[in-house]
Amino acid sequence: MTEKNKTLFAIIATGLLSFLGTNLLTGLNIAMPVILKTYDIGTDLGQLVNSAYSLIVGICILMSPYLLKRFATSQLFRSSIAIFTVGLLISGLASNFAILLTGRVIQGIAAGLSVPLMFNIIIDKVPKNQRGTFIGVGTLLLTMGPALGPLYGSLVLHFFNLPWLFLLMLIVVFISLALGFKTVEPLTKPQPIKLDWGGLILITIILSCLTFGLSFISSSVISPVISIGSLVVAVITTIWFFKYSAKQTNPILNVTVFHNRDFRDQNISFFLSQVAPPAVGFLLSIYVQTVDHNSAMVAALILLPGSLLSALISPASGTLLDKLGAKKTIGLGTILLTLGLALFVVSTAHHLGIWEAVVIYFIFMSGIGLTTGNLQTSGISLLTNQQQSDGDAFFNASQQYSGSVGTALSGTVLAAYQTGKVGNSLVAGTATGTQISFLLFLILALISDFLLFKVFRSQK
Repeated sequence: MTEKNKTLFAIIATGLLSFLGTNLLTGLNIAMPVILKTYDIGTDLGQLVNSAYSLIVGICILMSPYLLKRFATSQLFRSSIAIFTVGLLISGLASNFAILLTGRVIQGIAAGLSVPLMFNIIIDKVPKNQRGTFIGVGTLLLTMGPALGPLYGSLVLHFFNLPWLFLLMLIVVFISLALGFKTVEPLTKPQPIKLDWGGLILITIILSCLTFGLSFISSSVISPVISIGSLVVAVITTIWFFKYSAKQTNPILNVTVFHNRDFRDQNISFFLSQVAPPAVGFLLSIYVQTVDHNSAMVAALILLPGSLLSALISPASGTLLDKLGAKKTIGLGTILLTLGLALFVVSTAHHLGIWEAVVIYFIFMSGIGLTTGNLQTSGISLLTNQQQSDGDAFFNASQQYSGSVGTALSGTVLAAYQTGKVGNSLVAGTATGTQISFLLFLILALISDFLLFKVFRSQK
């Protein structure tokens, strides 16, 4: 086997694990009404199957600079395989929601190990002038997961039941193991460095408090004072973390990359733009099944064209970035993304029809396909070679954790308008909550656009 093919197989093997995680993310969105009914829980609690998962993924990805230095790449890959297997079995055999959620948390650990592996293999083994294309291939694997997830979820629910959503994914784990067992090799010699436990604890507090606060701020069970207090703790701890990390010799994350203003603005812009995609799928799945009284299969087919387009655009958009540059390629993507959200806000003011949803989601996801991988490639290129692994960790964590924020926000807004309602009032509450959520994501997208405008203007 040639070195090029070995690298490609290693990228596919690690990318399949990332595919698995993102596939289940959107597959569970389609299954959300079934989860809520099966375990007799509210939307704010049910969305934790994805937001808690994304939280753990984000924490593990932020640890990736340490893990990649401390352990061999092959060790991390095989550990991810084993952890994913355990997590899938626990969720697949769950008898209650707490056990299901435990399995999802364990799956998050495995996904958090696999995502940075793929991108670091690309950065380490692929020449710089070809990285846009190879990151496009890697992003294709990531985006094919959410593209096929709704269809996968609806088919499994139609022919089987909820546990099989997890158990069938064991097949993907075994394929990944077969492809990567010999091809995923150590990138560097492991170094006996110590883990920055203080930094890890602070990061865990920040992300956990943020997820908890956003998830239950409208809960009728948990006091808003507790939720708001949790968000305040997250902000204070974030300030503490940056001051703490700046003084450490080997911090869990090198926060000095944020001294680069363009990188900082582009990373924040990336985070804000990535909040919407999983949440939009989550909202449309519930809207179609609750407001329009359609099946999970119809909801999946609405999402399929746009999701597939986004997945197929990703490799080509990397090539476009190499040829046309970031400003033109990413600029077009952000226009389409923002336009899609604006159209969702307007359309849900009356009634969002099936074909209307298909077209608008198609526009929205074409923007996602042009921006996701390219924002990461462009942002990392602003850093020195020594800083790129830390910059990569920030982008990967932003992509994963932004999904947690988006799902938590949409879940808590929906819960605020659904709580205590049944029948037609539940339908009306779901419709209003969906529109308010879209408006919130449109505002975040506009802030993201403004930050990108600043970055591109400074690079003239």
